[in-house]
Amino acid sequence: MLEDNPDDASLIQKFLKKVDFKLETKVVSSRQGFIEALDSFSPGIVLSDHSLPQFSSPEALQLCREKFPFIPFIVVTGNVSEEFAASIIKAGADDYVLKNNLKPLIAAIARAIDKKITEETLAKAQQELINNEKRFRLLIENSYDMLALLDAEGRIEYISPAMERTFGVTNEENRTQPGLEFVHPDDVAIILAQFGQVLENPGTPIHSTIRGRKKNGTQIWLEGTITNMLHVLGIKSVVINFRDITERKQAEEKISHVNRLYAFISKISQTVVHSSNEKALFEEVCHIAIEFGKFKMAWIGLFDPSGAKINLVQECGVPADKTVFTDATFKKNGPQDFVLRTGDPFICNEVKNDPKTNWK
Repeated sequence: MLEDNPDDASLIQKFLKKVDFKLETKVVSSRQGFIEALDSFSPGIVLSDHSLPQFSSPEALQLCREKFPFIPFIVVTGNVSEEFAASIIKAGADDYVLKNNLKPLIAAIARAIDKKITEETLAKAQQELINNEKRFRLLIENSYDMLALLDAEGRIEYISPAMERTFGVTNEENRTQPGLEFVHPDDVAIILAQFGQVLENPGTPIHSTIRGRKKNGTQIWLEGTITNMLHVLGIKSVVINFRDITERKQAEEKISHVNRLYAFISKISQTVVHSSNEKALFEEVCHIAIEFGKFKMAWIGLFDPSGAKINLVQECGVPADKTVFTDATFKKNGPQDFVLRTGDPFICNEVKNDPKTNWK
C-alpha cells in the first residue's frame, strides 16, 4: 500500500479486514520505499494513493509495470478529475476507488485479480503460438476474453466461445462475414483506420477502445488489441483480442455525472451569495446550468399573482422558435401545482416515464 497518511492506511486496512480479506500488508510512503517493497515484499496487489510528497500514482504505476506487468494496481485516492481518472486507466491501472466510498474496493480487487490472471495466461499463450497452435486454441477457448481471427480483407475466420456468448452469435453463421458486423456504426471509421495501421505494422499490437454491437442490437464497450500476425506460420491472421468494459464505462459515466452536478451546485451557491439583484441571479443560474451542469436547456418562470399562469423570465438553451411557459396554464396535480400547494421542489430524474411530467 502506497500511502503517506497513516489514518487513511489504517482505515483501508480495517475496511478490508472487516470483509474478511486475509491480507499481509506493507505500507510505504515514498518512492524509495515503494521500489524496495516491490523487490523484497513481492506484492500480489498494489493499492496506491494518487498524490504523495515528491511521488505520484502514475510514477508508481510505471515502476510497478516495469518490474511486474501482471500485478493488479488500483488507485485509492480522494476526489480526482475526470481527465485524471481516464488517464490513469489508459496508462494501465486496473481501477480507481475514492477514499470517501471504499465499498467498491472489494469488487475492484476481485476484478483486478481475475483480469491480471487472464492477461498473464494470454501473454504466455501468445509466446507459444508459433510452435503450438493447438495449445493456443485450447487456452483461448477457455478464456473469458474475446478473440477473433480475421484475414487481410477483414473477413472473420474464427471467433472464440467467449465472443460467441457475448455477441449472441456462432462461428458458423459469421465465418467469412466482415468483422465490421460486430462494430457499432458510429465507430466503423475508427476500426477501419486502426485495421489499416495494423496491416502496415506486422507484429505490433494496436490498442483499441470501441463500441460493439450485439446480434440483438445492444451496444457494449470493448477494449483490447489488434495485432497483425499474417506473417506468423500457423496463425496467418489478424488477431483481435477484446474484453467487455461496459460496466467500467458506465461507472465512469456515473462519476462524471456526479462531478458535473457537484460543480453545478457549487457554482449556484456562489452565485446566490454574490449576485447583486434578482435579474443577474436568474441570468447566471441559467448560464451555470448549461456550462457546468451540461443540461441541454434551463429556464426560470414566475407565477402571476392569480396563480393561474406562469411566464418565462429567463432562459438559456431554449430554441429561438420555442416559447416555453409564456402565459401558460398548468394542470392540477402537475409539477407546478405540486410546488404551489406544498412549497416543496418538484424533482424528476426520469422525464420519459414520470406520469406527473405532463408538460414534457
